[in-house]
Amino acid sequence: MTVTVTAQPRTSPDVTTTSPGSSTEPAATVPASPATSTADASALQALVDRINHGHLNPRVRTVFVATDAGVFCSLTDPVIGCELTHGGRIKPPADLCQGGAGAHDIGRVVFGDADPEPQCNSDTIVEPDAPQLQSGQTAKSSSGTLACLAEPSGVSCYDQVSGTGFFLGRGSYAIYTK
Repeated sequence: MTVTVTAQPRTSPDVTTTSPGSSTEPAATVPASPATSTADASALQALVDRINHGHLNPRVRTVFVATDAGVFCSLTDPVIGCELTHGGRIKPPADLCQGGAGAHDIGRVVFGDADPEPQCNSDTIVEPDAPQLQSGQTAKSSSGTLACLAEPSGVSCYDQVSGTGFFLGRGSYAIYTK
């Protein structure tokens, strides 16, 4: 399994990262520069466990905003993913957000055709008056195959079909793949 983490110095999801030439450290000390990390299956399982231990909010289905975390999520087409609602956009790795007149930082993570993908968006998917998901609550898609957990520092989502997931919060994101 590969876990890709980009972060500013702050608390982030429960993953273990390793930078070339350094020892293994807890995710709370993710370096300020973009890092690509490899972890065992326990990082993805920890994400799934956190989501499964959340309290399902049955009134929230296809869209929600996690106000504590400043993240909006859509669990339905045309865009299935989450977006930062204000501030905390993320400086991308060197090979992302290059060229053109578009955004030069990451503000959204979506479930793509294969793995979740960070996006350098200049548009928005945020819907006004979306229902609120409180920290510790989960939302599931109508099909039940997608689930997201609102956390104080961001939102964690998991796709049962692809077996992949992601975390998005102010200043950091993580991609979880098999």
